[in-house]
Amino acid sequence: MARLGMNRETHGEARLALVPPDGAAAPLLQQELVDVVDLDPYGTVSPFLDNAFRCVKEGGLLLLTSTDSPILCGNFPDTCHAKYNSISYKGDHCHEMAVRLLLAAVERVANKHKKYVVPLLSLHIDFYVRCFLRVYTQPAETKLSVTKLGHQLQCTQCPAFWVRPMARARVQEKKQKRARETEAGPAPADAPVAGALPPPEAYPAPADRARQPKVTAALLEQLLQQGAGSCPVCGGAVTISGPLYAAPTQHRAFLTELLACIETREAAGQLNAYGRVKGLVQTALEELPHAPLFYDLPELASYAQARCPPTPLFVGALARLGYSCSQVHCAPAGLKTDCPPDVVMRVMLAWRAKARAEEAASQAQGAGGKEEATTTQAHPGEGRKKPQKQCLLSPLEGVDFSYEKQYDYRRQATGMCKFIPNAPGWGRSGATRARSRSTKKVLSECK
Repeated sequence: MARLGMNRETHGEARLALVPPDGAAAPLLQQELVDVVDLDPYGTVSPFLDNAFRCVKEGGLLLLTSTDSPILCGNFPDTCHAKYNSISYKGDHCHEMAVRLLLAAVERVANKHKKYVVPLLSLHIDFYVRCFLRVYTQPAETKLSVTKLGHQLQCTQCPAFWVRPMARARVQEKKQKRARETEAGPAPADAPVAGALPPPEAYPAPADRARQPKVTAALLEQLLQQGAGSCPVCGGAVTISGPLYAAPTQHRAFLTELLACIETREAAGQLNAYGRVKGLVQTALEELPHAPLFYDLPELASYAQARCPPTPLFVGALARLGYSCSQVHCAPAGLKTDCPPDVVMRVMLAWRAKARAEEAASQAQGAGGKEEATTTQAHPGEGRKKPQKQCLLSPLEGVDFSYEKQYDYRRQATGMCKFIPNAPGWGRSGATRARSRSTKKVLSECK
């Protein structure tokens, strides 16, 4: 409350609303409709969502901040269900899943008020989740919101995962047939070609409301397309978590305008931390829109027991197979792709075979006459090696790991650093505690 009093003294001409010390924020949110609602509580935002949707205007801006990352990231699935009505899972992509769990909770609360949200920018930064949303009222669009939600299927023994929709939107048979004949010509054959790679695995785009789709529940074979209830990569058990928000979380048109605004503010000297802000927004802009969650490249290499490949070589190999890749804003080593998990692992196994062949060739060439002595001497750590992890797949043949600059995300190739570490004094250091003591002193004087 002392900070609110300081704001009133600093901005005397501004129109401010001051909540009494024993009051709550909920009555304030019910007074009148506002253009922008910014929720930044201590912990979760879930108790304030209902009142926020009641007071925001049509097309208004809703800003959310949740600082309970341990709950959203999977440390406490029971608490996550109590606060967000979703089951979290702690994996390599838990930070992006935290963003999508929050958006799923927001979407469900908005649907109760016949509203839906359009994410503009959704980020996980340091220890909190920050989301920028537009709020609209449209009952017909609200009925299709369930198609934006999905379940995550995660293998418990390997990095493989799948995101499957909770429901599907389909056009009625006659309308679908007429549209296929008039717009796209004859329907293509659905039979897979023998020996061909599977198509890109992208989350289905939101249905077109103008075609009046019918929403139905998802089928079991759509959840487990591999047939059995086990992972096709390693044969392990598969867990189900969610529901999470599986639709695009970044609005590309908005981010393009935001980057232009950032450049304008930087030219005028009105923006601090320009490098980090631009890198964060640029990475969010380049993310694949219909590929929820991501892989951790070092973790993939660790499971395959291979040396981690350079990102440009691995991305280029997937691109030449017809799949798309991008970085992710919350993990420098993260790789977002629409490639199915089995193909990703087969490409990693191909890299392992290539690396081992090159290593064996270099050792044979360098050993020369000492080949006999080196073969009889055992490796000192041979007995302490970890057991071989089970993998049911074989390396993919004919994978090209050559380098091309267009697949290089590093600063040397792009000229921009996208992941800037925090400042040396960031966090609860001695300088921070000293600033905290000085702030408390100022606040005590204002009482």
